[in-house]
Amino acid sequence: MAGTVCVIDDDVVHASIGQILHSAGFDYLPASLHSLTAAITANPQIIAFLVDATPDPKAAVKCCQMIRKISAAPILVVLSPDENPDLHEILSSGADDFVMLPVRPSELLLRLNVLLKRKKEANRSHPKKVLGCGELVIDVKDHRLWKGGEEITISPLCFQILAYFMEHIGEAVTKSDLVHHVWRYSTAAETSNLVETGIARLRKELGETPNNPVYIHTVWGKGYRFESKPLSESAQGKADPSA
Repeated sequence: MAGTVCVIDDDVVHASIGQILHSAGFDYLPASLHSLTAAITANPQIIAFLVDATPDPKAAVKCCQMIRKISAAPILVVLSPDENPDLHEILSSGADDFVMLPVRPSELLLRLNVLLKRKKEANRSHPKKVLGCGELVIDVKDHRLWKGGEEITISPLCFQILAYFMEHIGEAVTKSDLVHHVWRYSTAAETSNLVETGIARLRKELGETPNNPVYIHTVWGKGYRFESKPLSESAQGKADPSA
């Protein structure tokens, strides 16, 4: 088997999700919000979580927050466009990606495998194990981060974005760069909102804002530049309103 995916959803989609996962060689572990902690504790082989947010997006947010307290495994959320979900709230709660109803088996498996691939690659040995910028020091291999000499914790997605930025300090990094190297998607056409939400989430976890950047500086017409000091007006240019 490819591994165990823990699915937190309602009875309506249990069968269809289970069939999709089994068809790709995954073990399928159903769980409820109430039994989530027990399920994770009893099943250390869980490699990913699939959270159904269609019946109650607020409960899904709580679920993702609970998962993140005890597991760093990828979280994929199923959303309904009819519920007008708050993507920022969903992704800020610890989710790594989402799919919209109606769920297409090929898309669900693609996004799940992308998350698993990203996690696997993050766990591999890295040629530049420890990276530093200003008060930040990051150990890519061991997934550890220090700020001002104190170890801090950020979400797994933000860690991957930060690691990529710190590998390219001082360079103009585009949204396409982040989509390709962090999310591992081949096109940025339909995923730029993921980047913007991810950047907003990373800024918040590092304690900065777009109007008062310390590390992540918006570069007009390019994307972002990661530096430990404010950019001059000529280097940074006008703030990109889409950032």
